[in-house]
Amino acid sequence: MDALELATELKSLLNSRKYAGNASNPKTFGAVYVVPSLDDQSNWISAVMPVALILMGSAEADPEMPDIVTQRVTVRLIQRSETTESGESIVMGANAQANSSAGRGLLELARELTSVMTLLSRTNGVTIQQVFSRSIQQVLTQSRRYGYKDFAYDAEIGTFEGDS
Repeated sequence: MDALELATELKSLLNSRKYAGNASNPKTFGAVYVVPSLDDQSNWISAVMPVALILMGSAEADPEMPDIVTQRVTVRLIQRSETTESGESIVMGANAQANSSAGRGLLELARELTSVMTLLSRTNGVTIQQVFSRSIQQVLTQSRRYGYKDFAYDAEIGTFEGDS
Protein backbone atom coordinates (compact mmCIF):
# COMPACT_ATOMS: atom_id res chain seq x y z
CA MET A 1 0.00 0.00 0.00
CA ASP A 2 1.39 3.42 -0.92
CA ALA A 3 0.44 6.90 0.37
CA LEU A 4 -2.34 7.42 -2.19
CA GLU A 5 -3.90 4.06 -1.39
CA LEU A 6 -3.63 4.77 2.35
CA ALA A 7 -5.37 8.16 2.01
CA THR A 8 -8.07 6.68 -0.22
CA GLU A 9 -8.76 3.74 2.08
CA LEU A 10 -8.80 5.86 5.23
CA LYS A 11 -11.23 8.32 3.65
CA SER A 12 -13.45 5.47 2.50
CA LEU A 13 -13.50 3.84 5.94
CA LEU A 14 -14.30 7.12 7.71
CA ASN A 15 -17.01 7.94 5.15
CA SER A 16 -18.69 4.58 5.56
CA ARG A 17 -18.55 4.45 9.38
CA LYS A 18 -22.02 4.14 10.95
CA TYR A 19 -23.19 4.01 14.55
CA ALA A 20 -24.23 0.73 16.16
CA GLY A 21 -23.35 -1.32 13.08
CA ASN A 22 -26.84 -0.80 11.66
CA ALA A 23 -26.92 -0.09 7.92
CA SER A 24 -29.93 2.21 8.31
CA ASN A 25 -28.14 4.46 10.80
CA PRO A 26 -26.64 7.69 9.52
CA LYS A 27 -22.93 8.05 8.93
CA THR A 28 -20.68 8.92 11.87
CA PHE A 29 -19.01 11.76 9.97
CA GLY A 30 -20.97 14.30 7.96
CA ALA A 31 -17.96 15.00 5.76
CA VAL A 32 -14.47 13.56 5.27
CA TYR A 33 -11.82 15.41 3.27
CA VAL A 34 -8.18 14.82 2.41
CA VAL A 35 -6.68 18.31 2.67
CA PRO A 36 -3.38 20.07 1.97
CA SER A 37 -3.58 22.04 5.23
CA LEU A 38 -5.45 21.71 8.51
CA ASP A 39 -5.53 25.48 9.02
CA ASP A 40 -7.88 26.44 6.18
CA GLN A 41 -11.40 26.83 7.65
CA SER A 42 -12.92 26.91 4.17
CA ASN A 43 -12.30 23.14 4.11
CA TRP A 44 -14.97 22.54 6.73
CA ILE A 45 -16.77 25.63 8.03
CA SER A 46 -19.93 25.03 5.98
CA ALA A 47 -19.81 21.22 5.97
CA VAL A 48 -22.25 18.87 7.65
CA MET A 49 -20.86 18.14 11.13
CA PRO A 50 -18.96 16.32 12.43
CA VAL A 51 -16.05 16.55 10.00
CA ALA A 52 -12.87 14.49 9.67
CA LEU A 53 -9.92 16.08 7.87
CA ILE A 54 -7.05 13.87 6.72
CA LEU A 55 -3.61 15.39 6.21
CA MET A 56 -0.96 13.22 4.62
CA GLY A 57 2.18 14.58 6.23
CA SER A 58 5.85 13.87 5.84
CA ALA A 59 7.24 10.45 5.00
CA GLU A 60 10.58 8.95 5.92
CA ALA A 61 12.26 5.99 4.29
CA ASP A 62 13.70 3.23 6.45
CA PRO A 63 17.43 3.14 5.64
CA GLU A 64 17.57 -0.60 6.34
CA MET A 65 14.41 -1.44 4.38
CA PRO A 66 14.19 0.92 1.38
CA ASP A 67 10.79 -0.42 0.29
CA ILE A 68 9.20 0.69 3.57
CA VAL A 69 8.18 4.27 4.30
CA THR A 70 6.85 5.67 7.56
CA GLN A 71 4.02 7.99 6.52
CA ARG A 72 2.69 10.54 9.04
CA VAL A 73 -1.10 10.88 8.87
CA THR A 74 -2.94 13.49 10.93
CA VAL A 75 -6.70 13.31 11.36
CA ARG A 76 -8.54 16.36 12.69
CA LEU A 77 -12.01 15.75 14.10
CA ILE A 78 -14.27 18.81 14.15
CA GLN A 79 -17.64 19.24 15.87
CA ARG A 80 -19.94 22.22 16.31
CA SER A 81 -21.67 23.22 19.52
CA GLU A 82 -25.26 24.35 19.25
CA THR A 83 -26.14 24.08 22.90
CA THR A 84 -23.63 25.38 25.43
CA GLU A 85 -21.62 28.54 25.69
CA SER A 86 -19.00 26.74 27.76
CA GLY A 87 -18.17 24.37 24.90
CA GLU A 88 -18.70 21.30 27.07
CA SER A 89 -20.94 19.74 24.43
CA ILE A 90 -18.03 19.83 21.97
CA VAL A 91 -15.98 17.72 24.35
CA MET A 92 -18.54 15.46 26.04
CA GLY A 93 -21.54 15.70 23.74
CA ALA A 94 -25.06 16.82 24.56
CA ASN A 95 -28.49 15.53 23.59
CA ALA A 96 -26.96 12.72 21.54
CA GLN A 97 -29.31 10.30 19.85
CA ALA A 98 -28.50 6.61 19.56
CA ASN A 99 -28.41 6.63 15.77
CA SER A 100 -27.04 10.06 14.90
CA SER A 101 -23.83 12.08 15.02
CA ALA A 102 -25.74 15.13 16.22
CA GLY A 103 -24.82 15.90 19.79
CA ARG A 104 -21.75 13.66 19.86
CA GLY A 105 -18.68 15.08 21.53
CA LEU A 106 -15.14 14.89 20.23
CA LEU A 107 -14.17 12.27 22.80
CA GLU A 108 -16.91 9.97 21.52
CA LEU A 109 -15.91 10.64 17.92
CA ALA A 110 -12.32 9.79 18.88
CA ARG A 111 -13.52 6.28 19.79
CA GLU A 112 -14.91 5.91 16.29
CA LEU A 113 -11.62 7.08 14.79
CA THR A 114 -9.71 4.53 16.88
CA SER A 115 -12.01 1.78 15.62
CA VAL A 116 -11.43 2.85 12.02
CA MET A 117 -7.65 2.92 12.45
CA THR A 118 -7.71 -0.53 14.03
CA LEU A 119 -9.82 -1.84 11.16
CA LEU A 120 -7.49 -0.26 8.60
CA SER A 121 -4.51 -1.92 10.22
CA ARG A 122 -6.22 -5.30 10.53
CA THR A 123 -7.72 -5.48 7.03
CA ASN A 124 -4.94 -3.91 4.97
CA GLY A 125 -1.83 -5.15 6.70
CA VAL A 126 -0.64 -1.62 7.41
CA THR A 127 1.21 -1.12 10.67
CA ILE A 128 -0.31 1.98 12.26
CA GLN A 129 0.65 3.52 15.56
CA GLN A 130 -0.85 6.61 17.17
CA VAL A 131 2.01 8.92 18.06
CA PHE A 132 0.10 11.77 19.70
CA SER A 133 -3.18 13.59 20.08
CA ARG A 134 -3.45 17.28 20.82
CA SER A 135 -5.74 18.96 23.31
CA ILE A 136 -9.13 20.13 22.10
CA GLN A 137 -9.08 23.61 20.61
CA GLN A 138 -11.96 26.01 19.92
CA VAL A 139 -12.80 28.22 16.97
CA LEU A 140 -15.40 30.92 17.50
CA THR A 141 -17.27 32.48 14.60
CA GLN A 142 -19.98 35.13 14.80
CA SER A 143 -22.71 32.56 15.24
CA ARG A 144 -21.09 29.25 16.14
CA ARG A 145 -18.57 27.56 18.40
CA TYR A 146 -16.50 24.75 16.91
CA GLY A 147 -14.05 22.41 18.55
CA TYR A 148 -11.39 20.24 17.03
CA LYS A 149 -8.89 17.62 18.12
CA ASP A 150 -5.91 16.34 16.14
CA PHE A 151 -4.64 12.77 16.13
CA ALA A 152 -1.33 11.84 14.52
CA TYR A 153 -0.41 8.36 13.33
CA ASP A 154 2.65 6.78 11.78
CA ALA A 155 1.87 4.16 9.16
CA GLU A 156 4.46 1.84 7.70
CA ILE A 157 3.64 1.50 4.04
CA GLY A 158 5.36 0.35 0.87
CA THR A 159 6.68 2.70 -1.76
CA PHE A 160 5.04 3.08 -5.13
CA GLU A 161 7.22 2.38 -8.15
CA GLY A 162 8.30 5.73 -9.42
CA ASP A 163 8.23 7.46 -6.00
CA SER A 164 11.44 9.28 -5.35
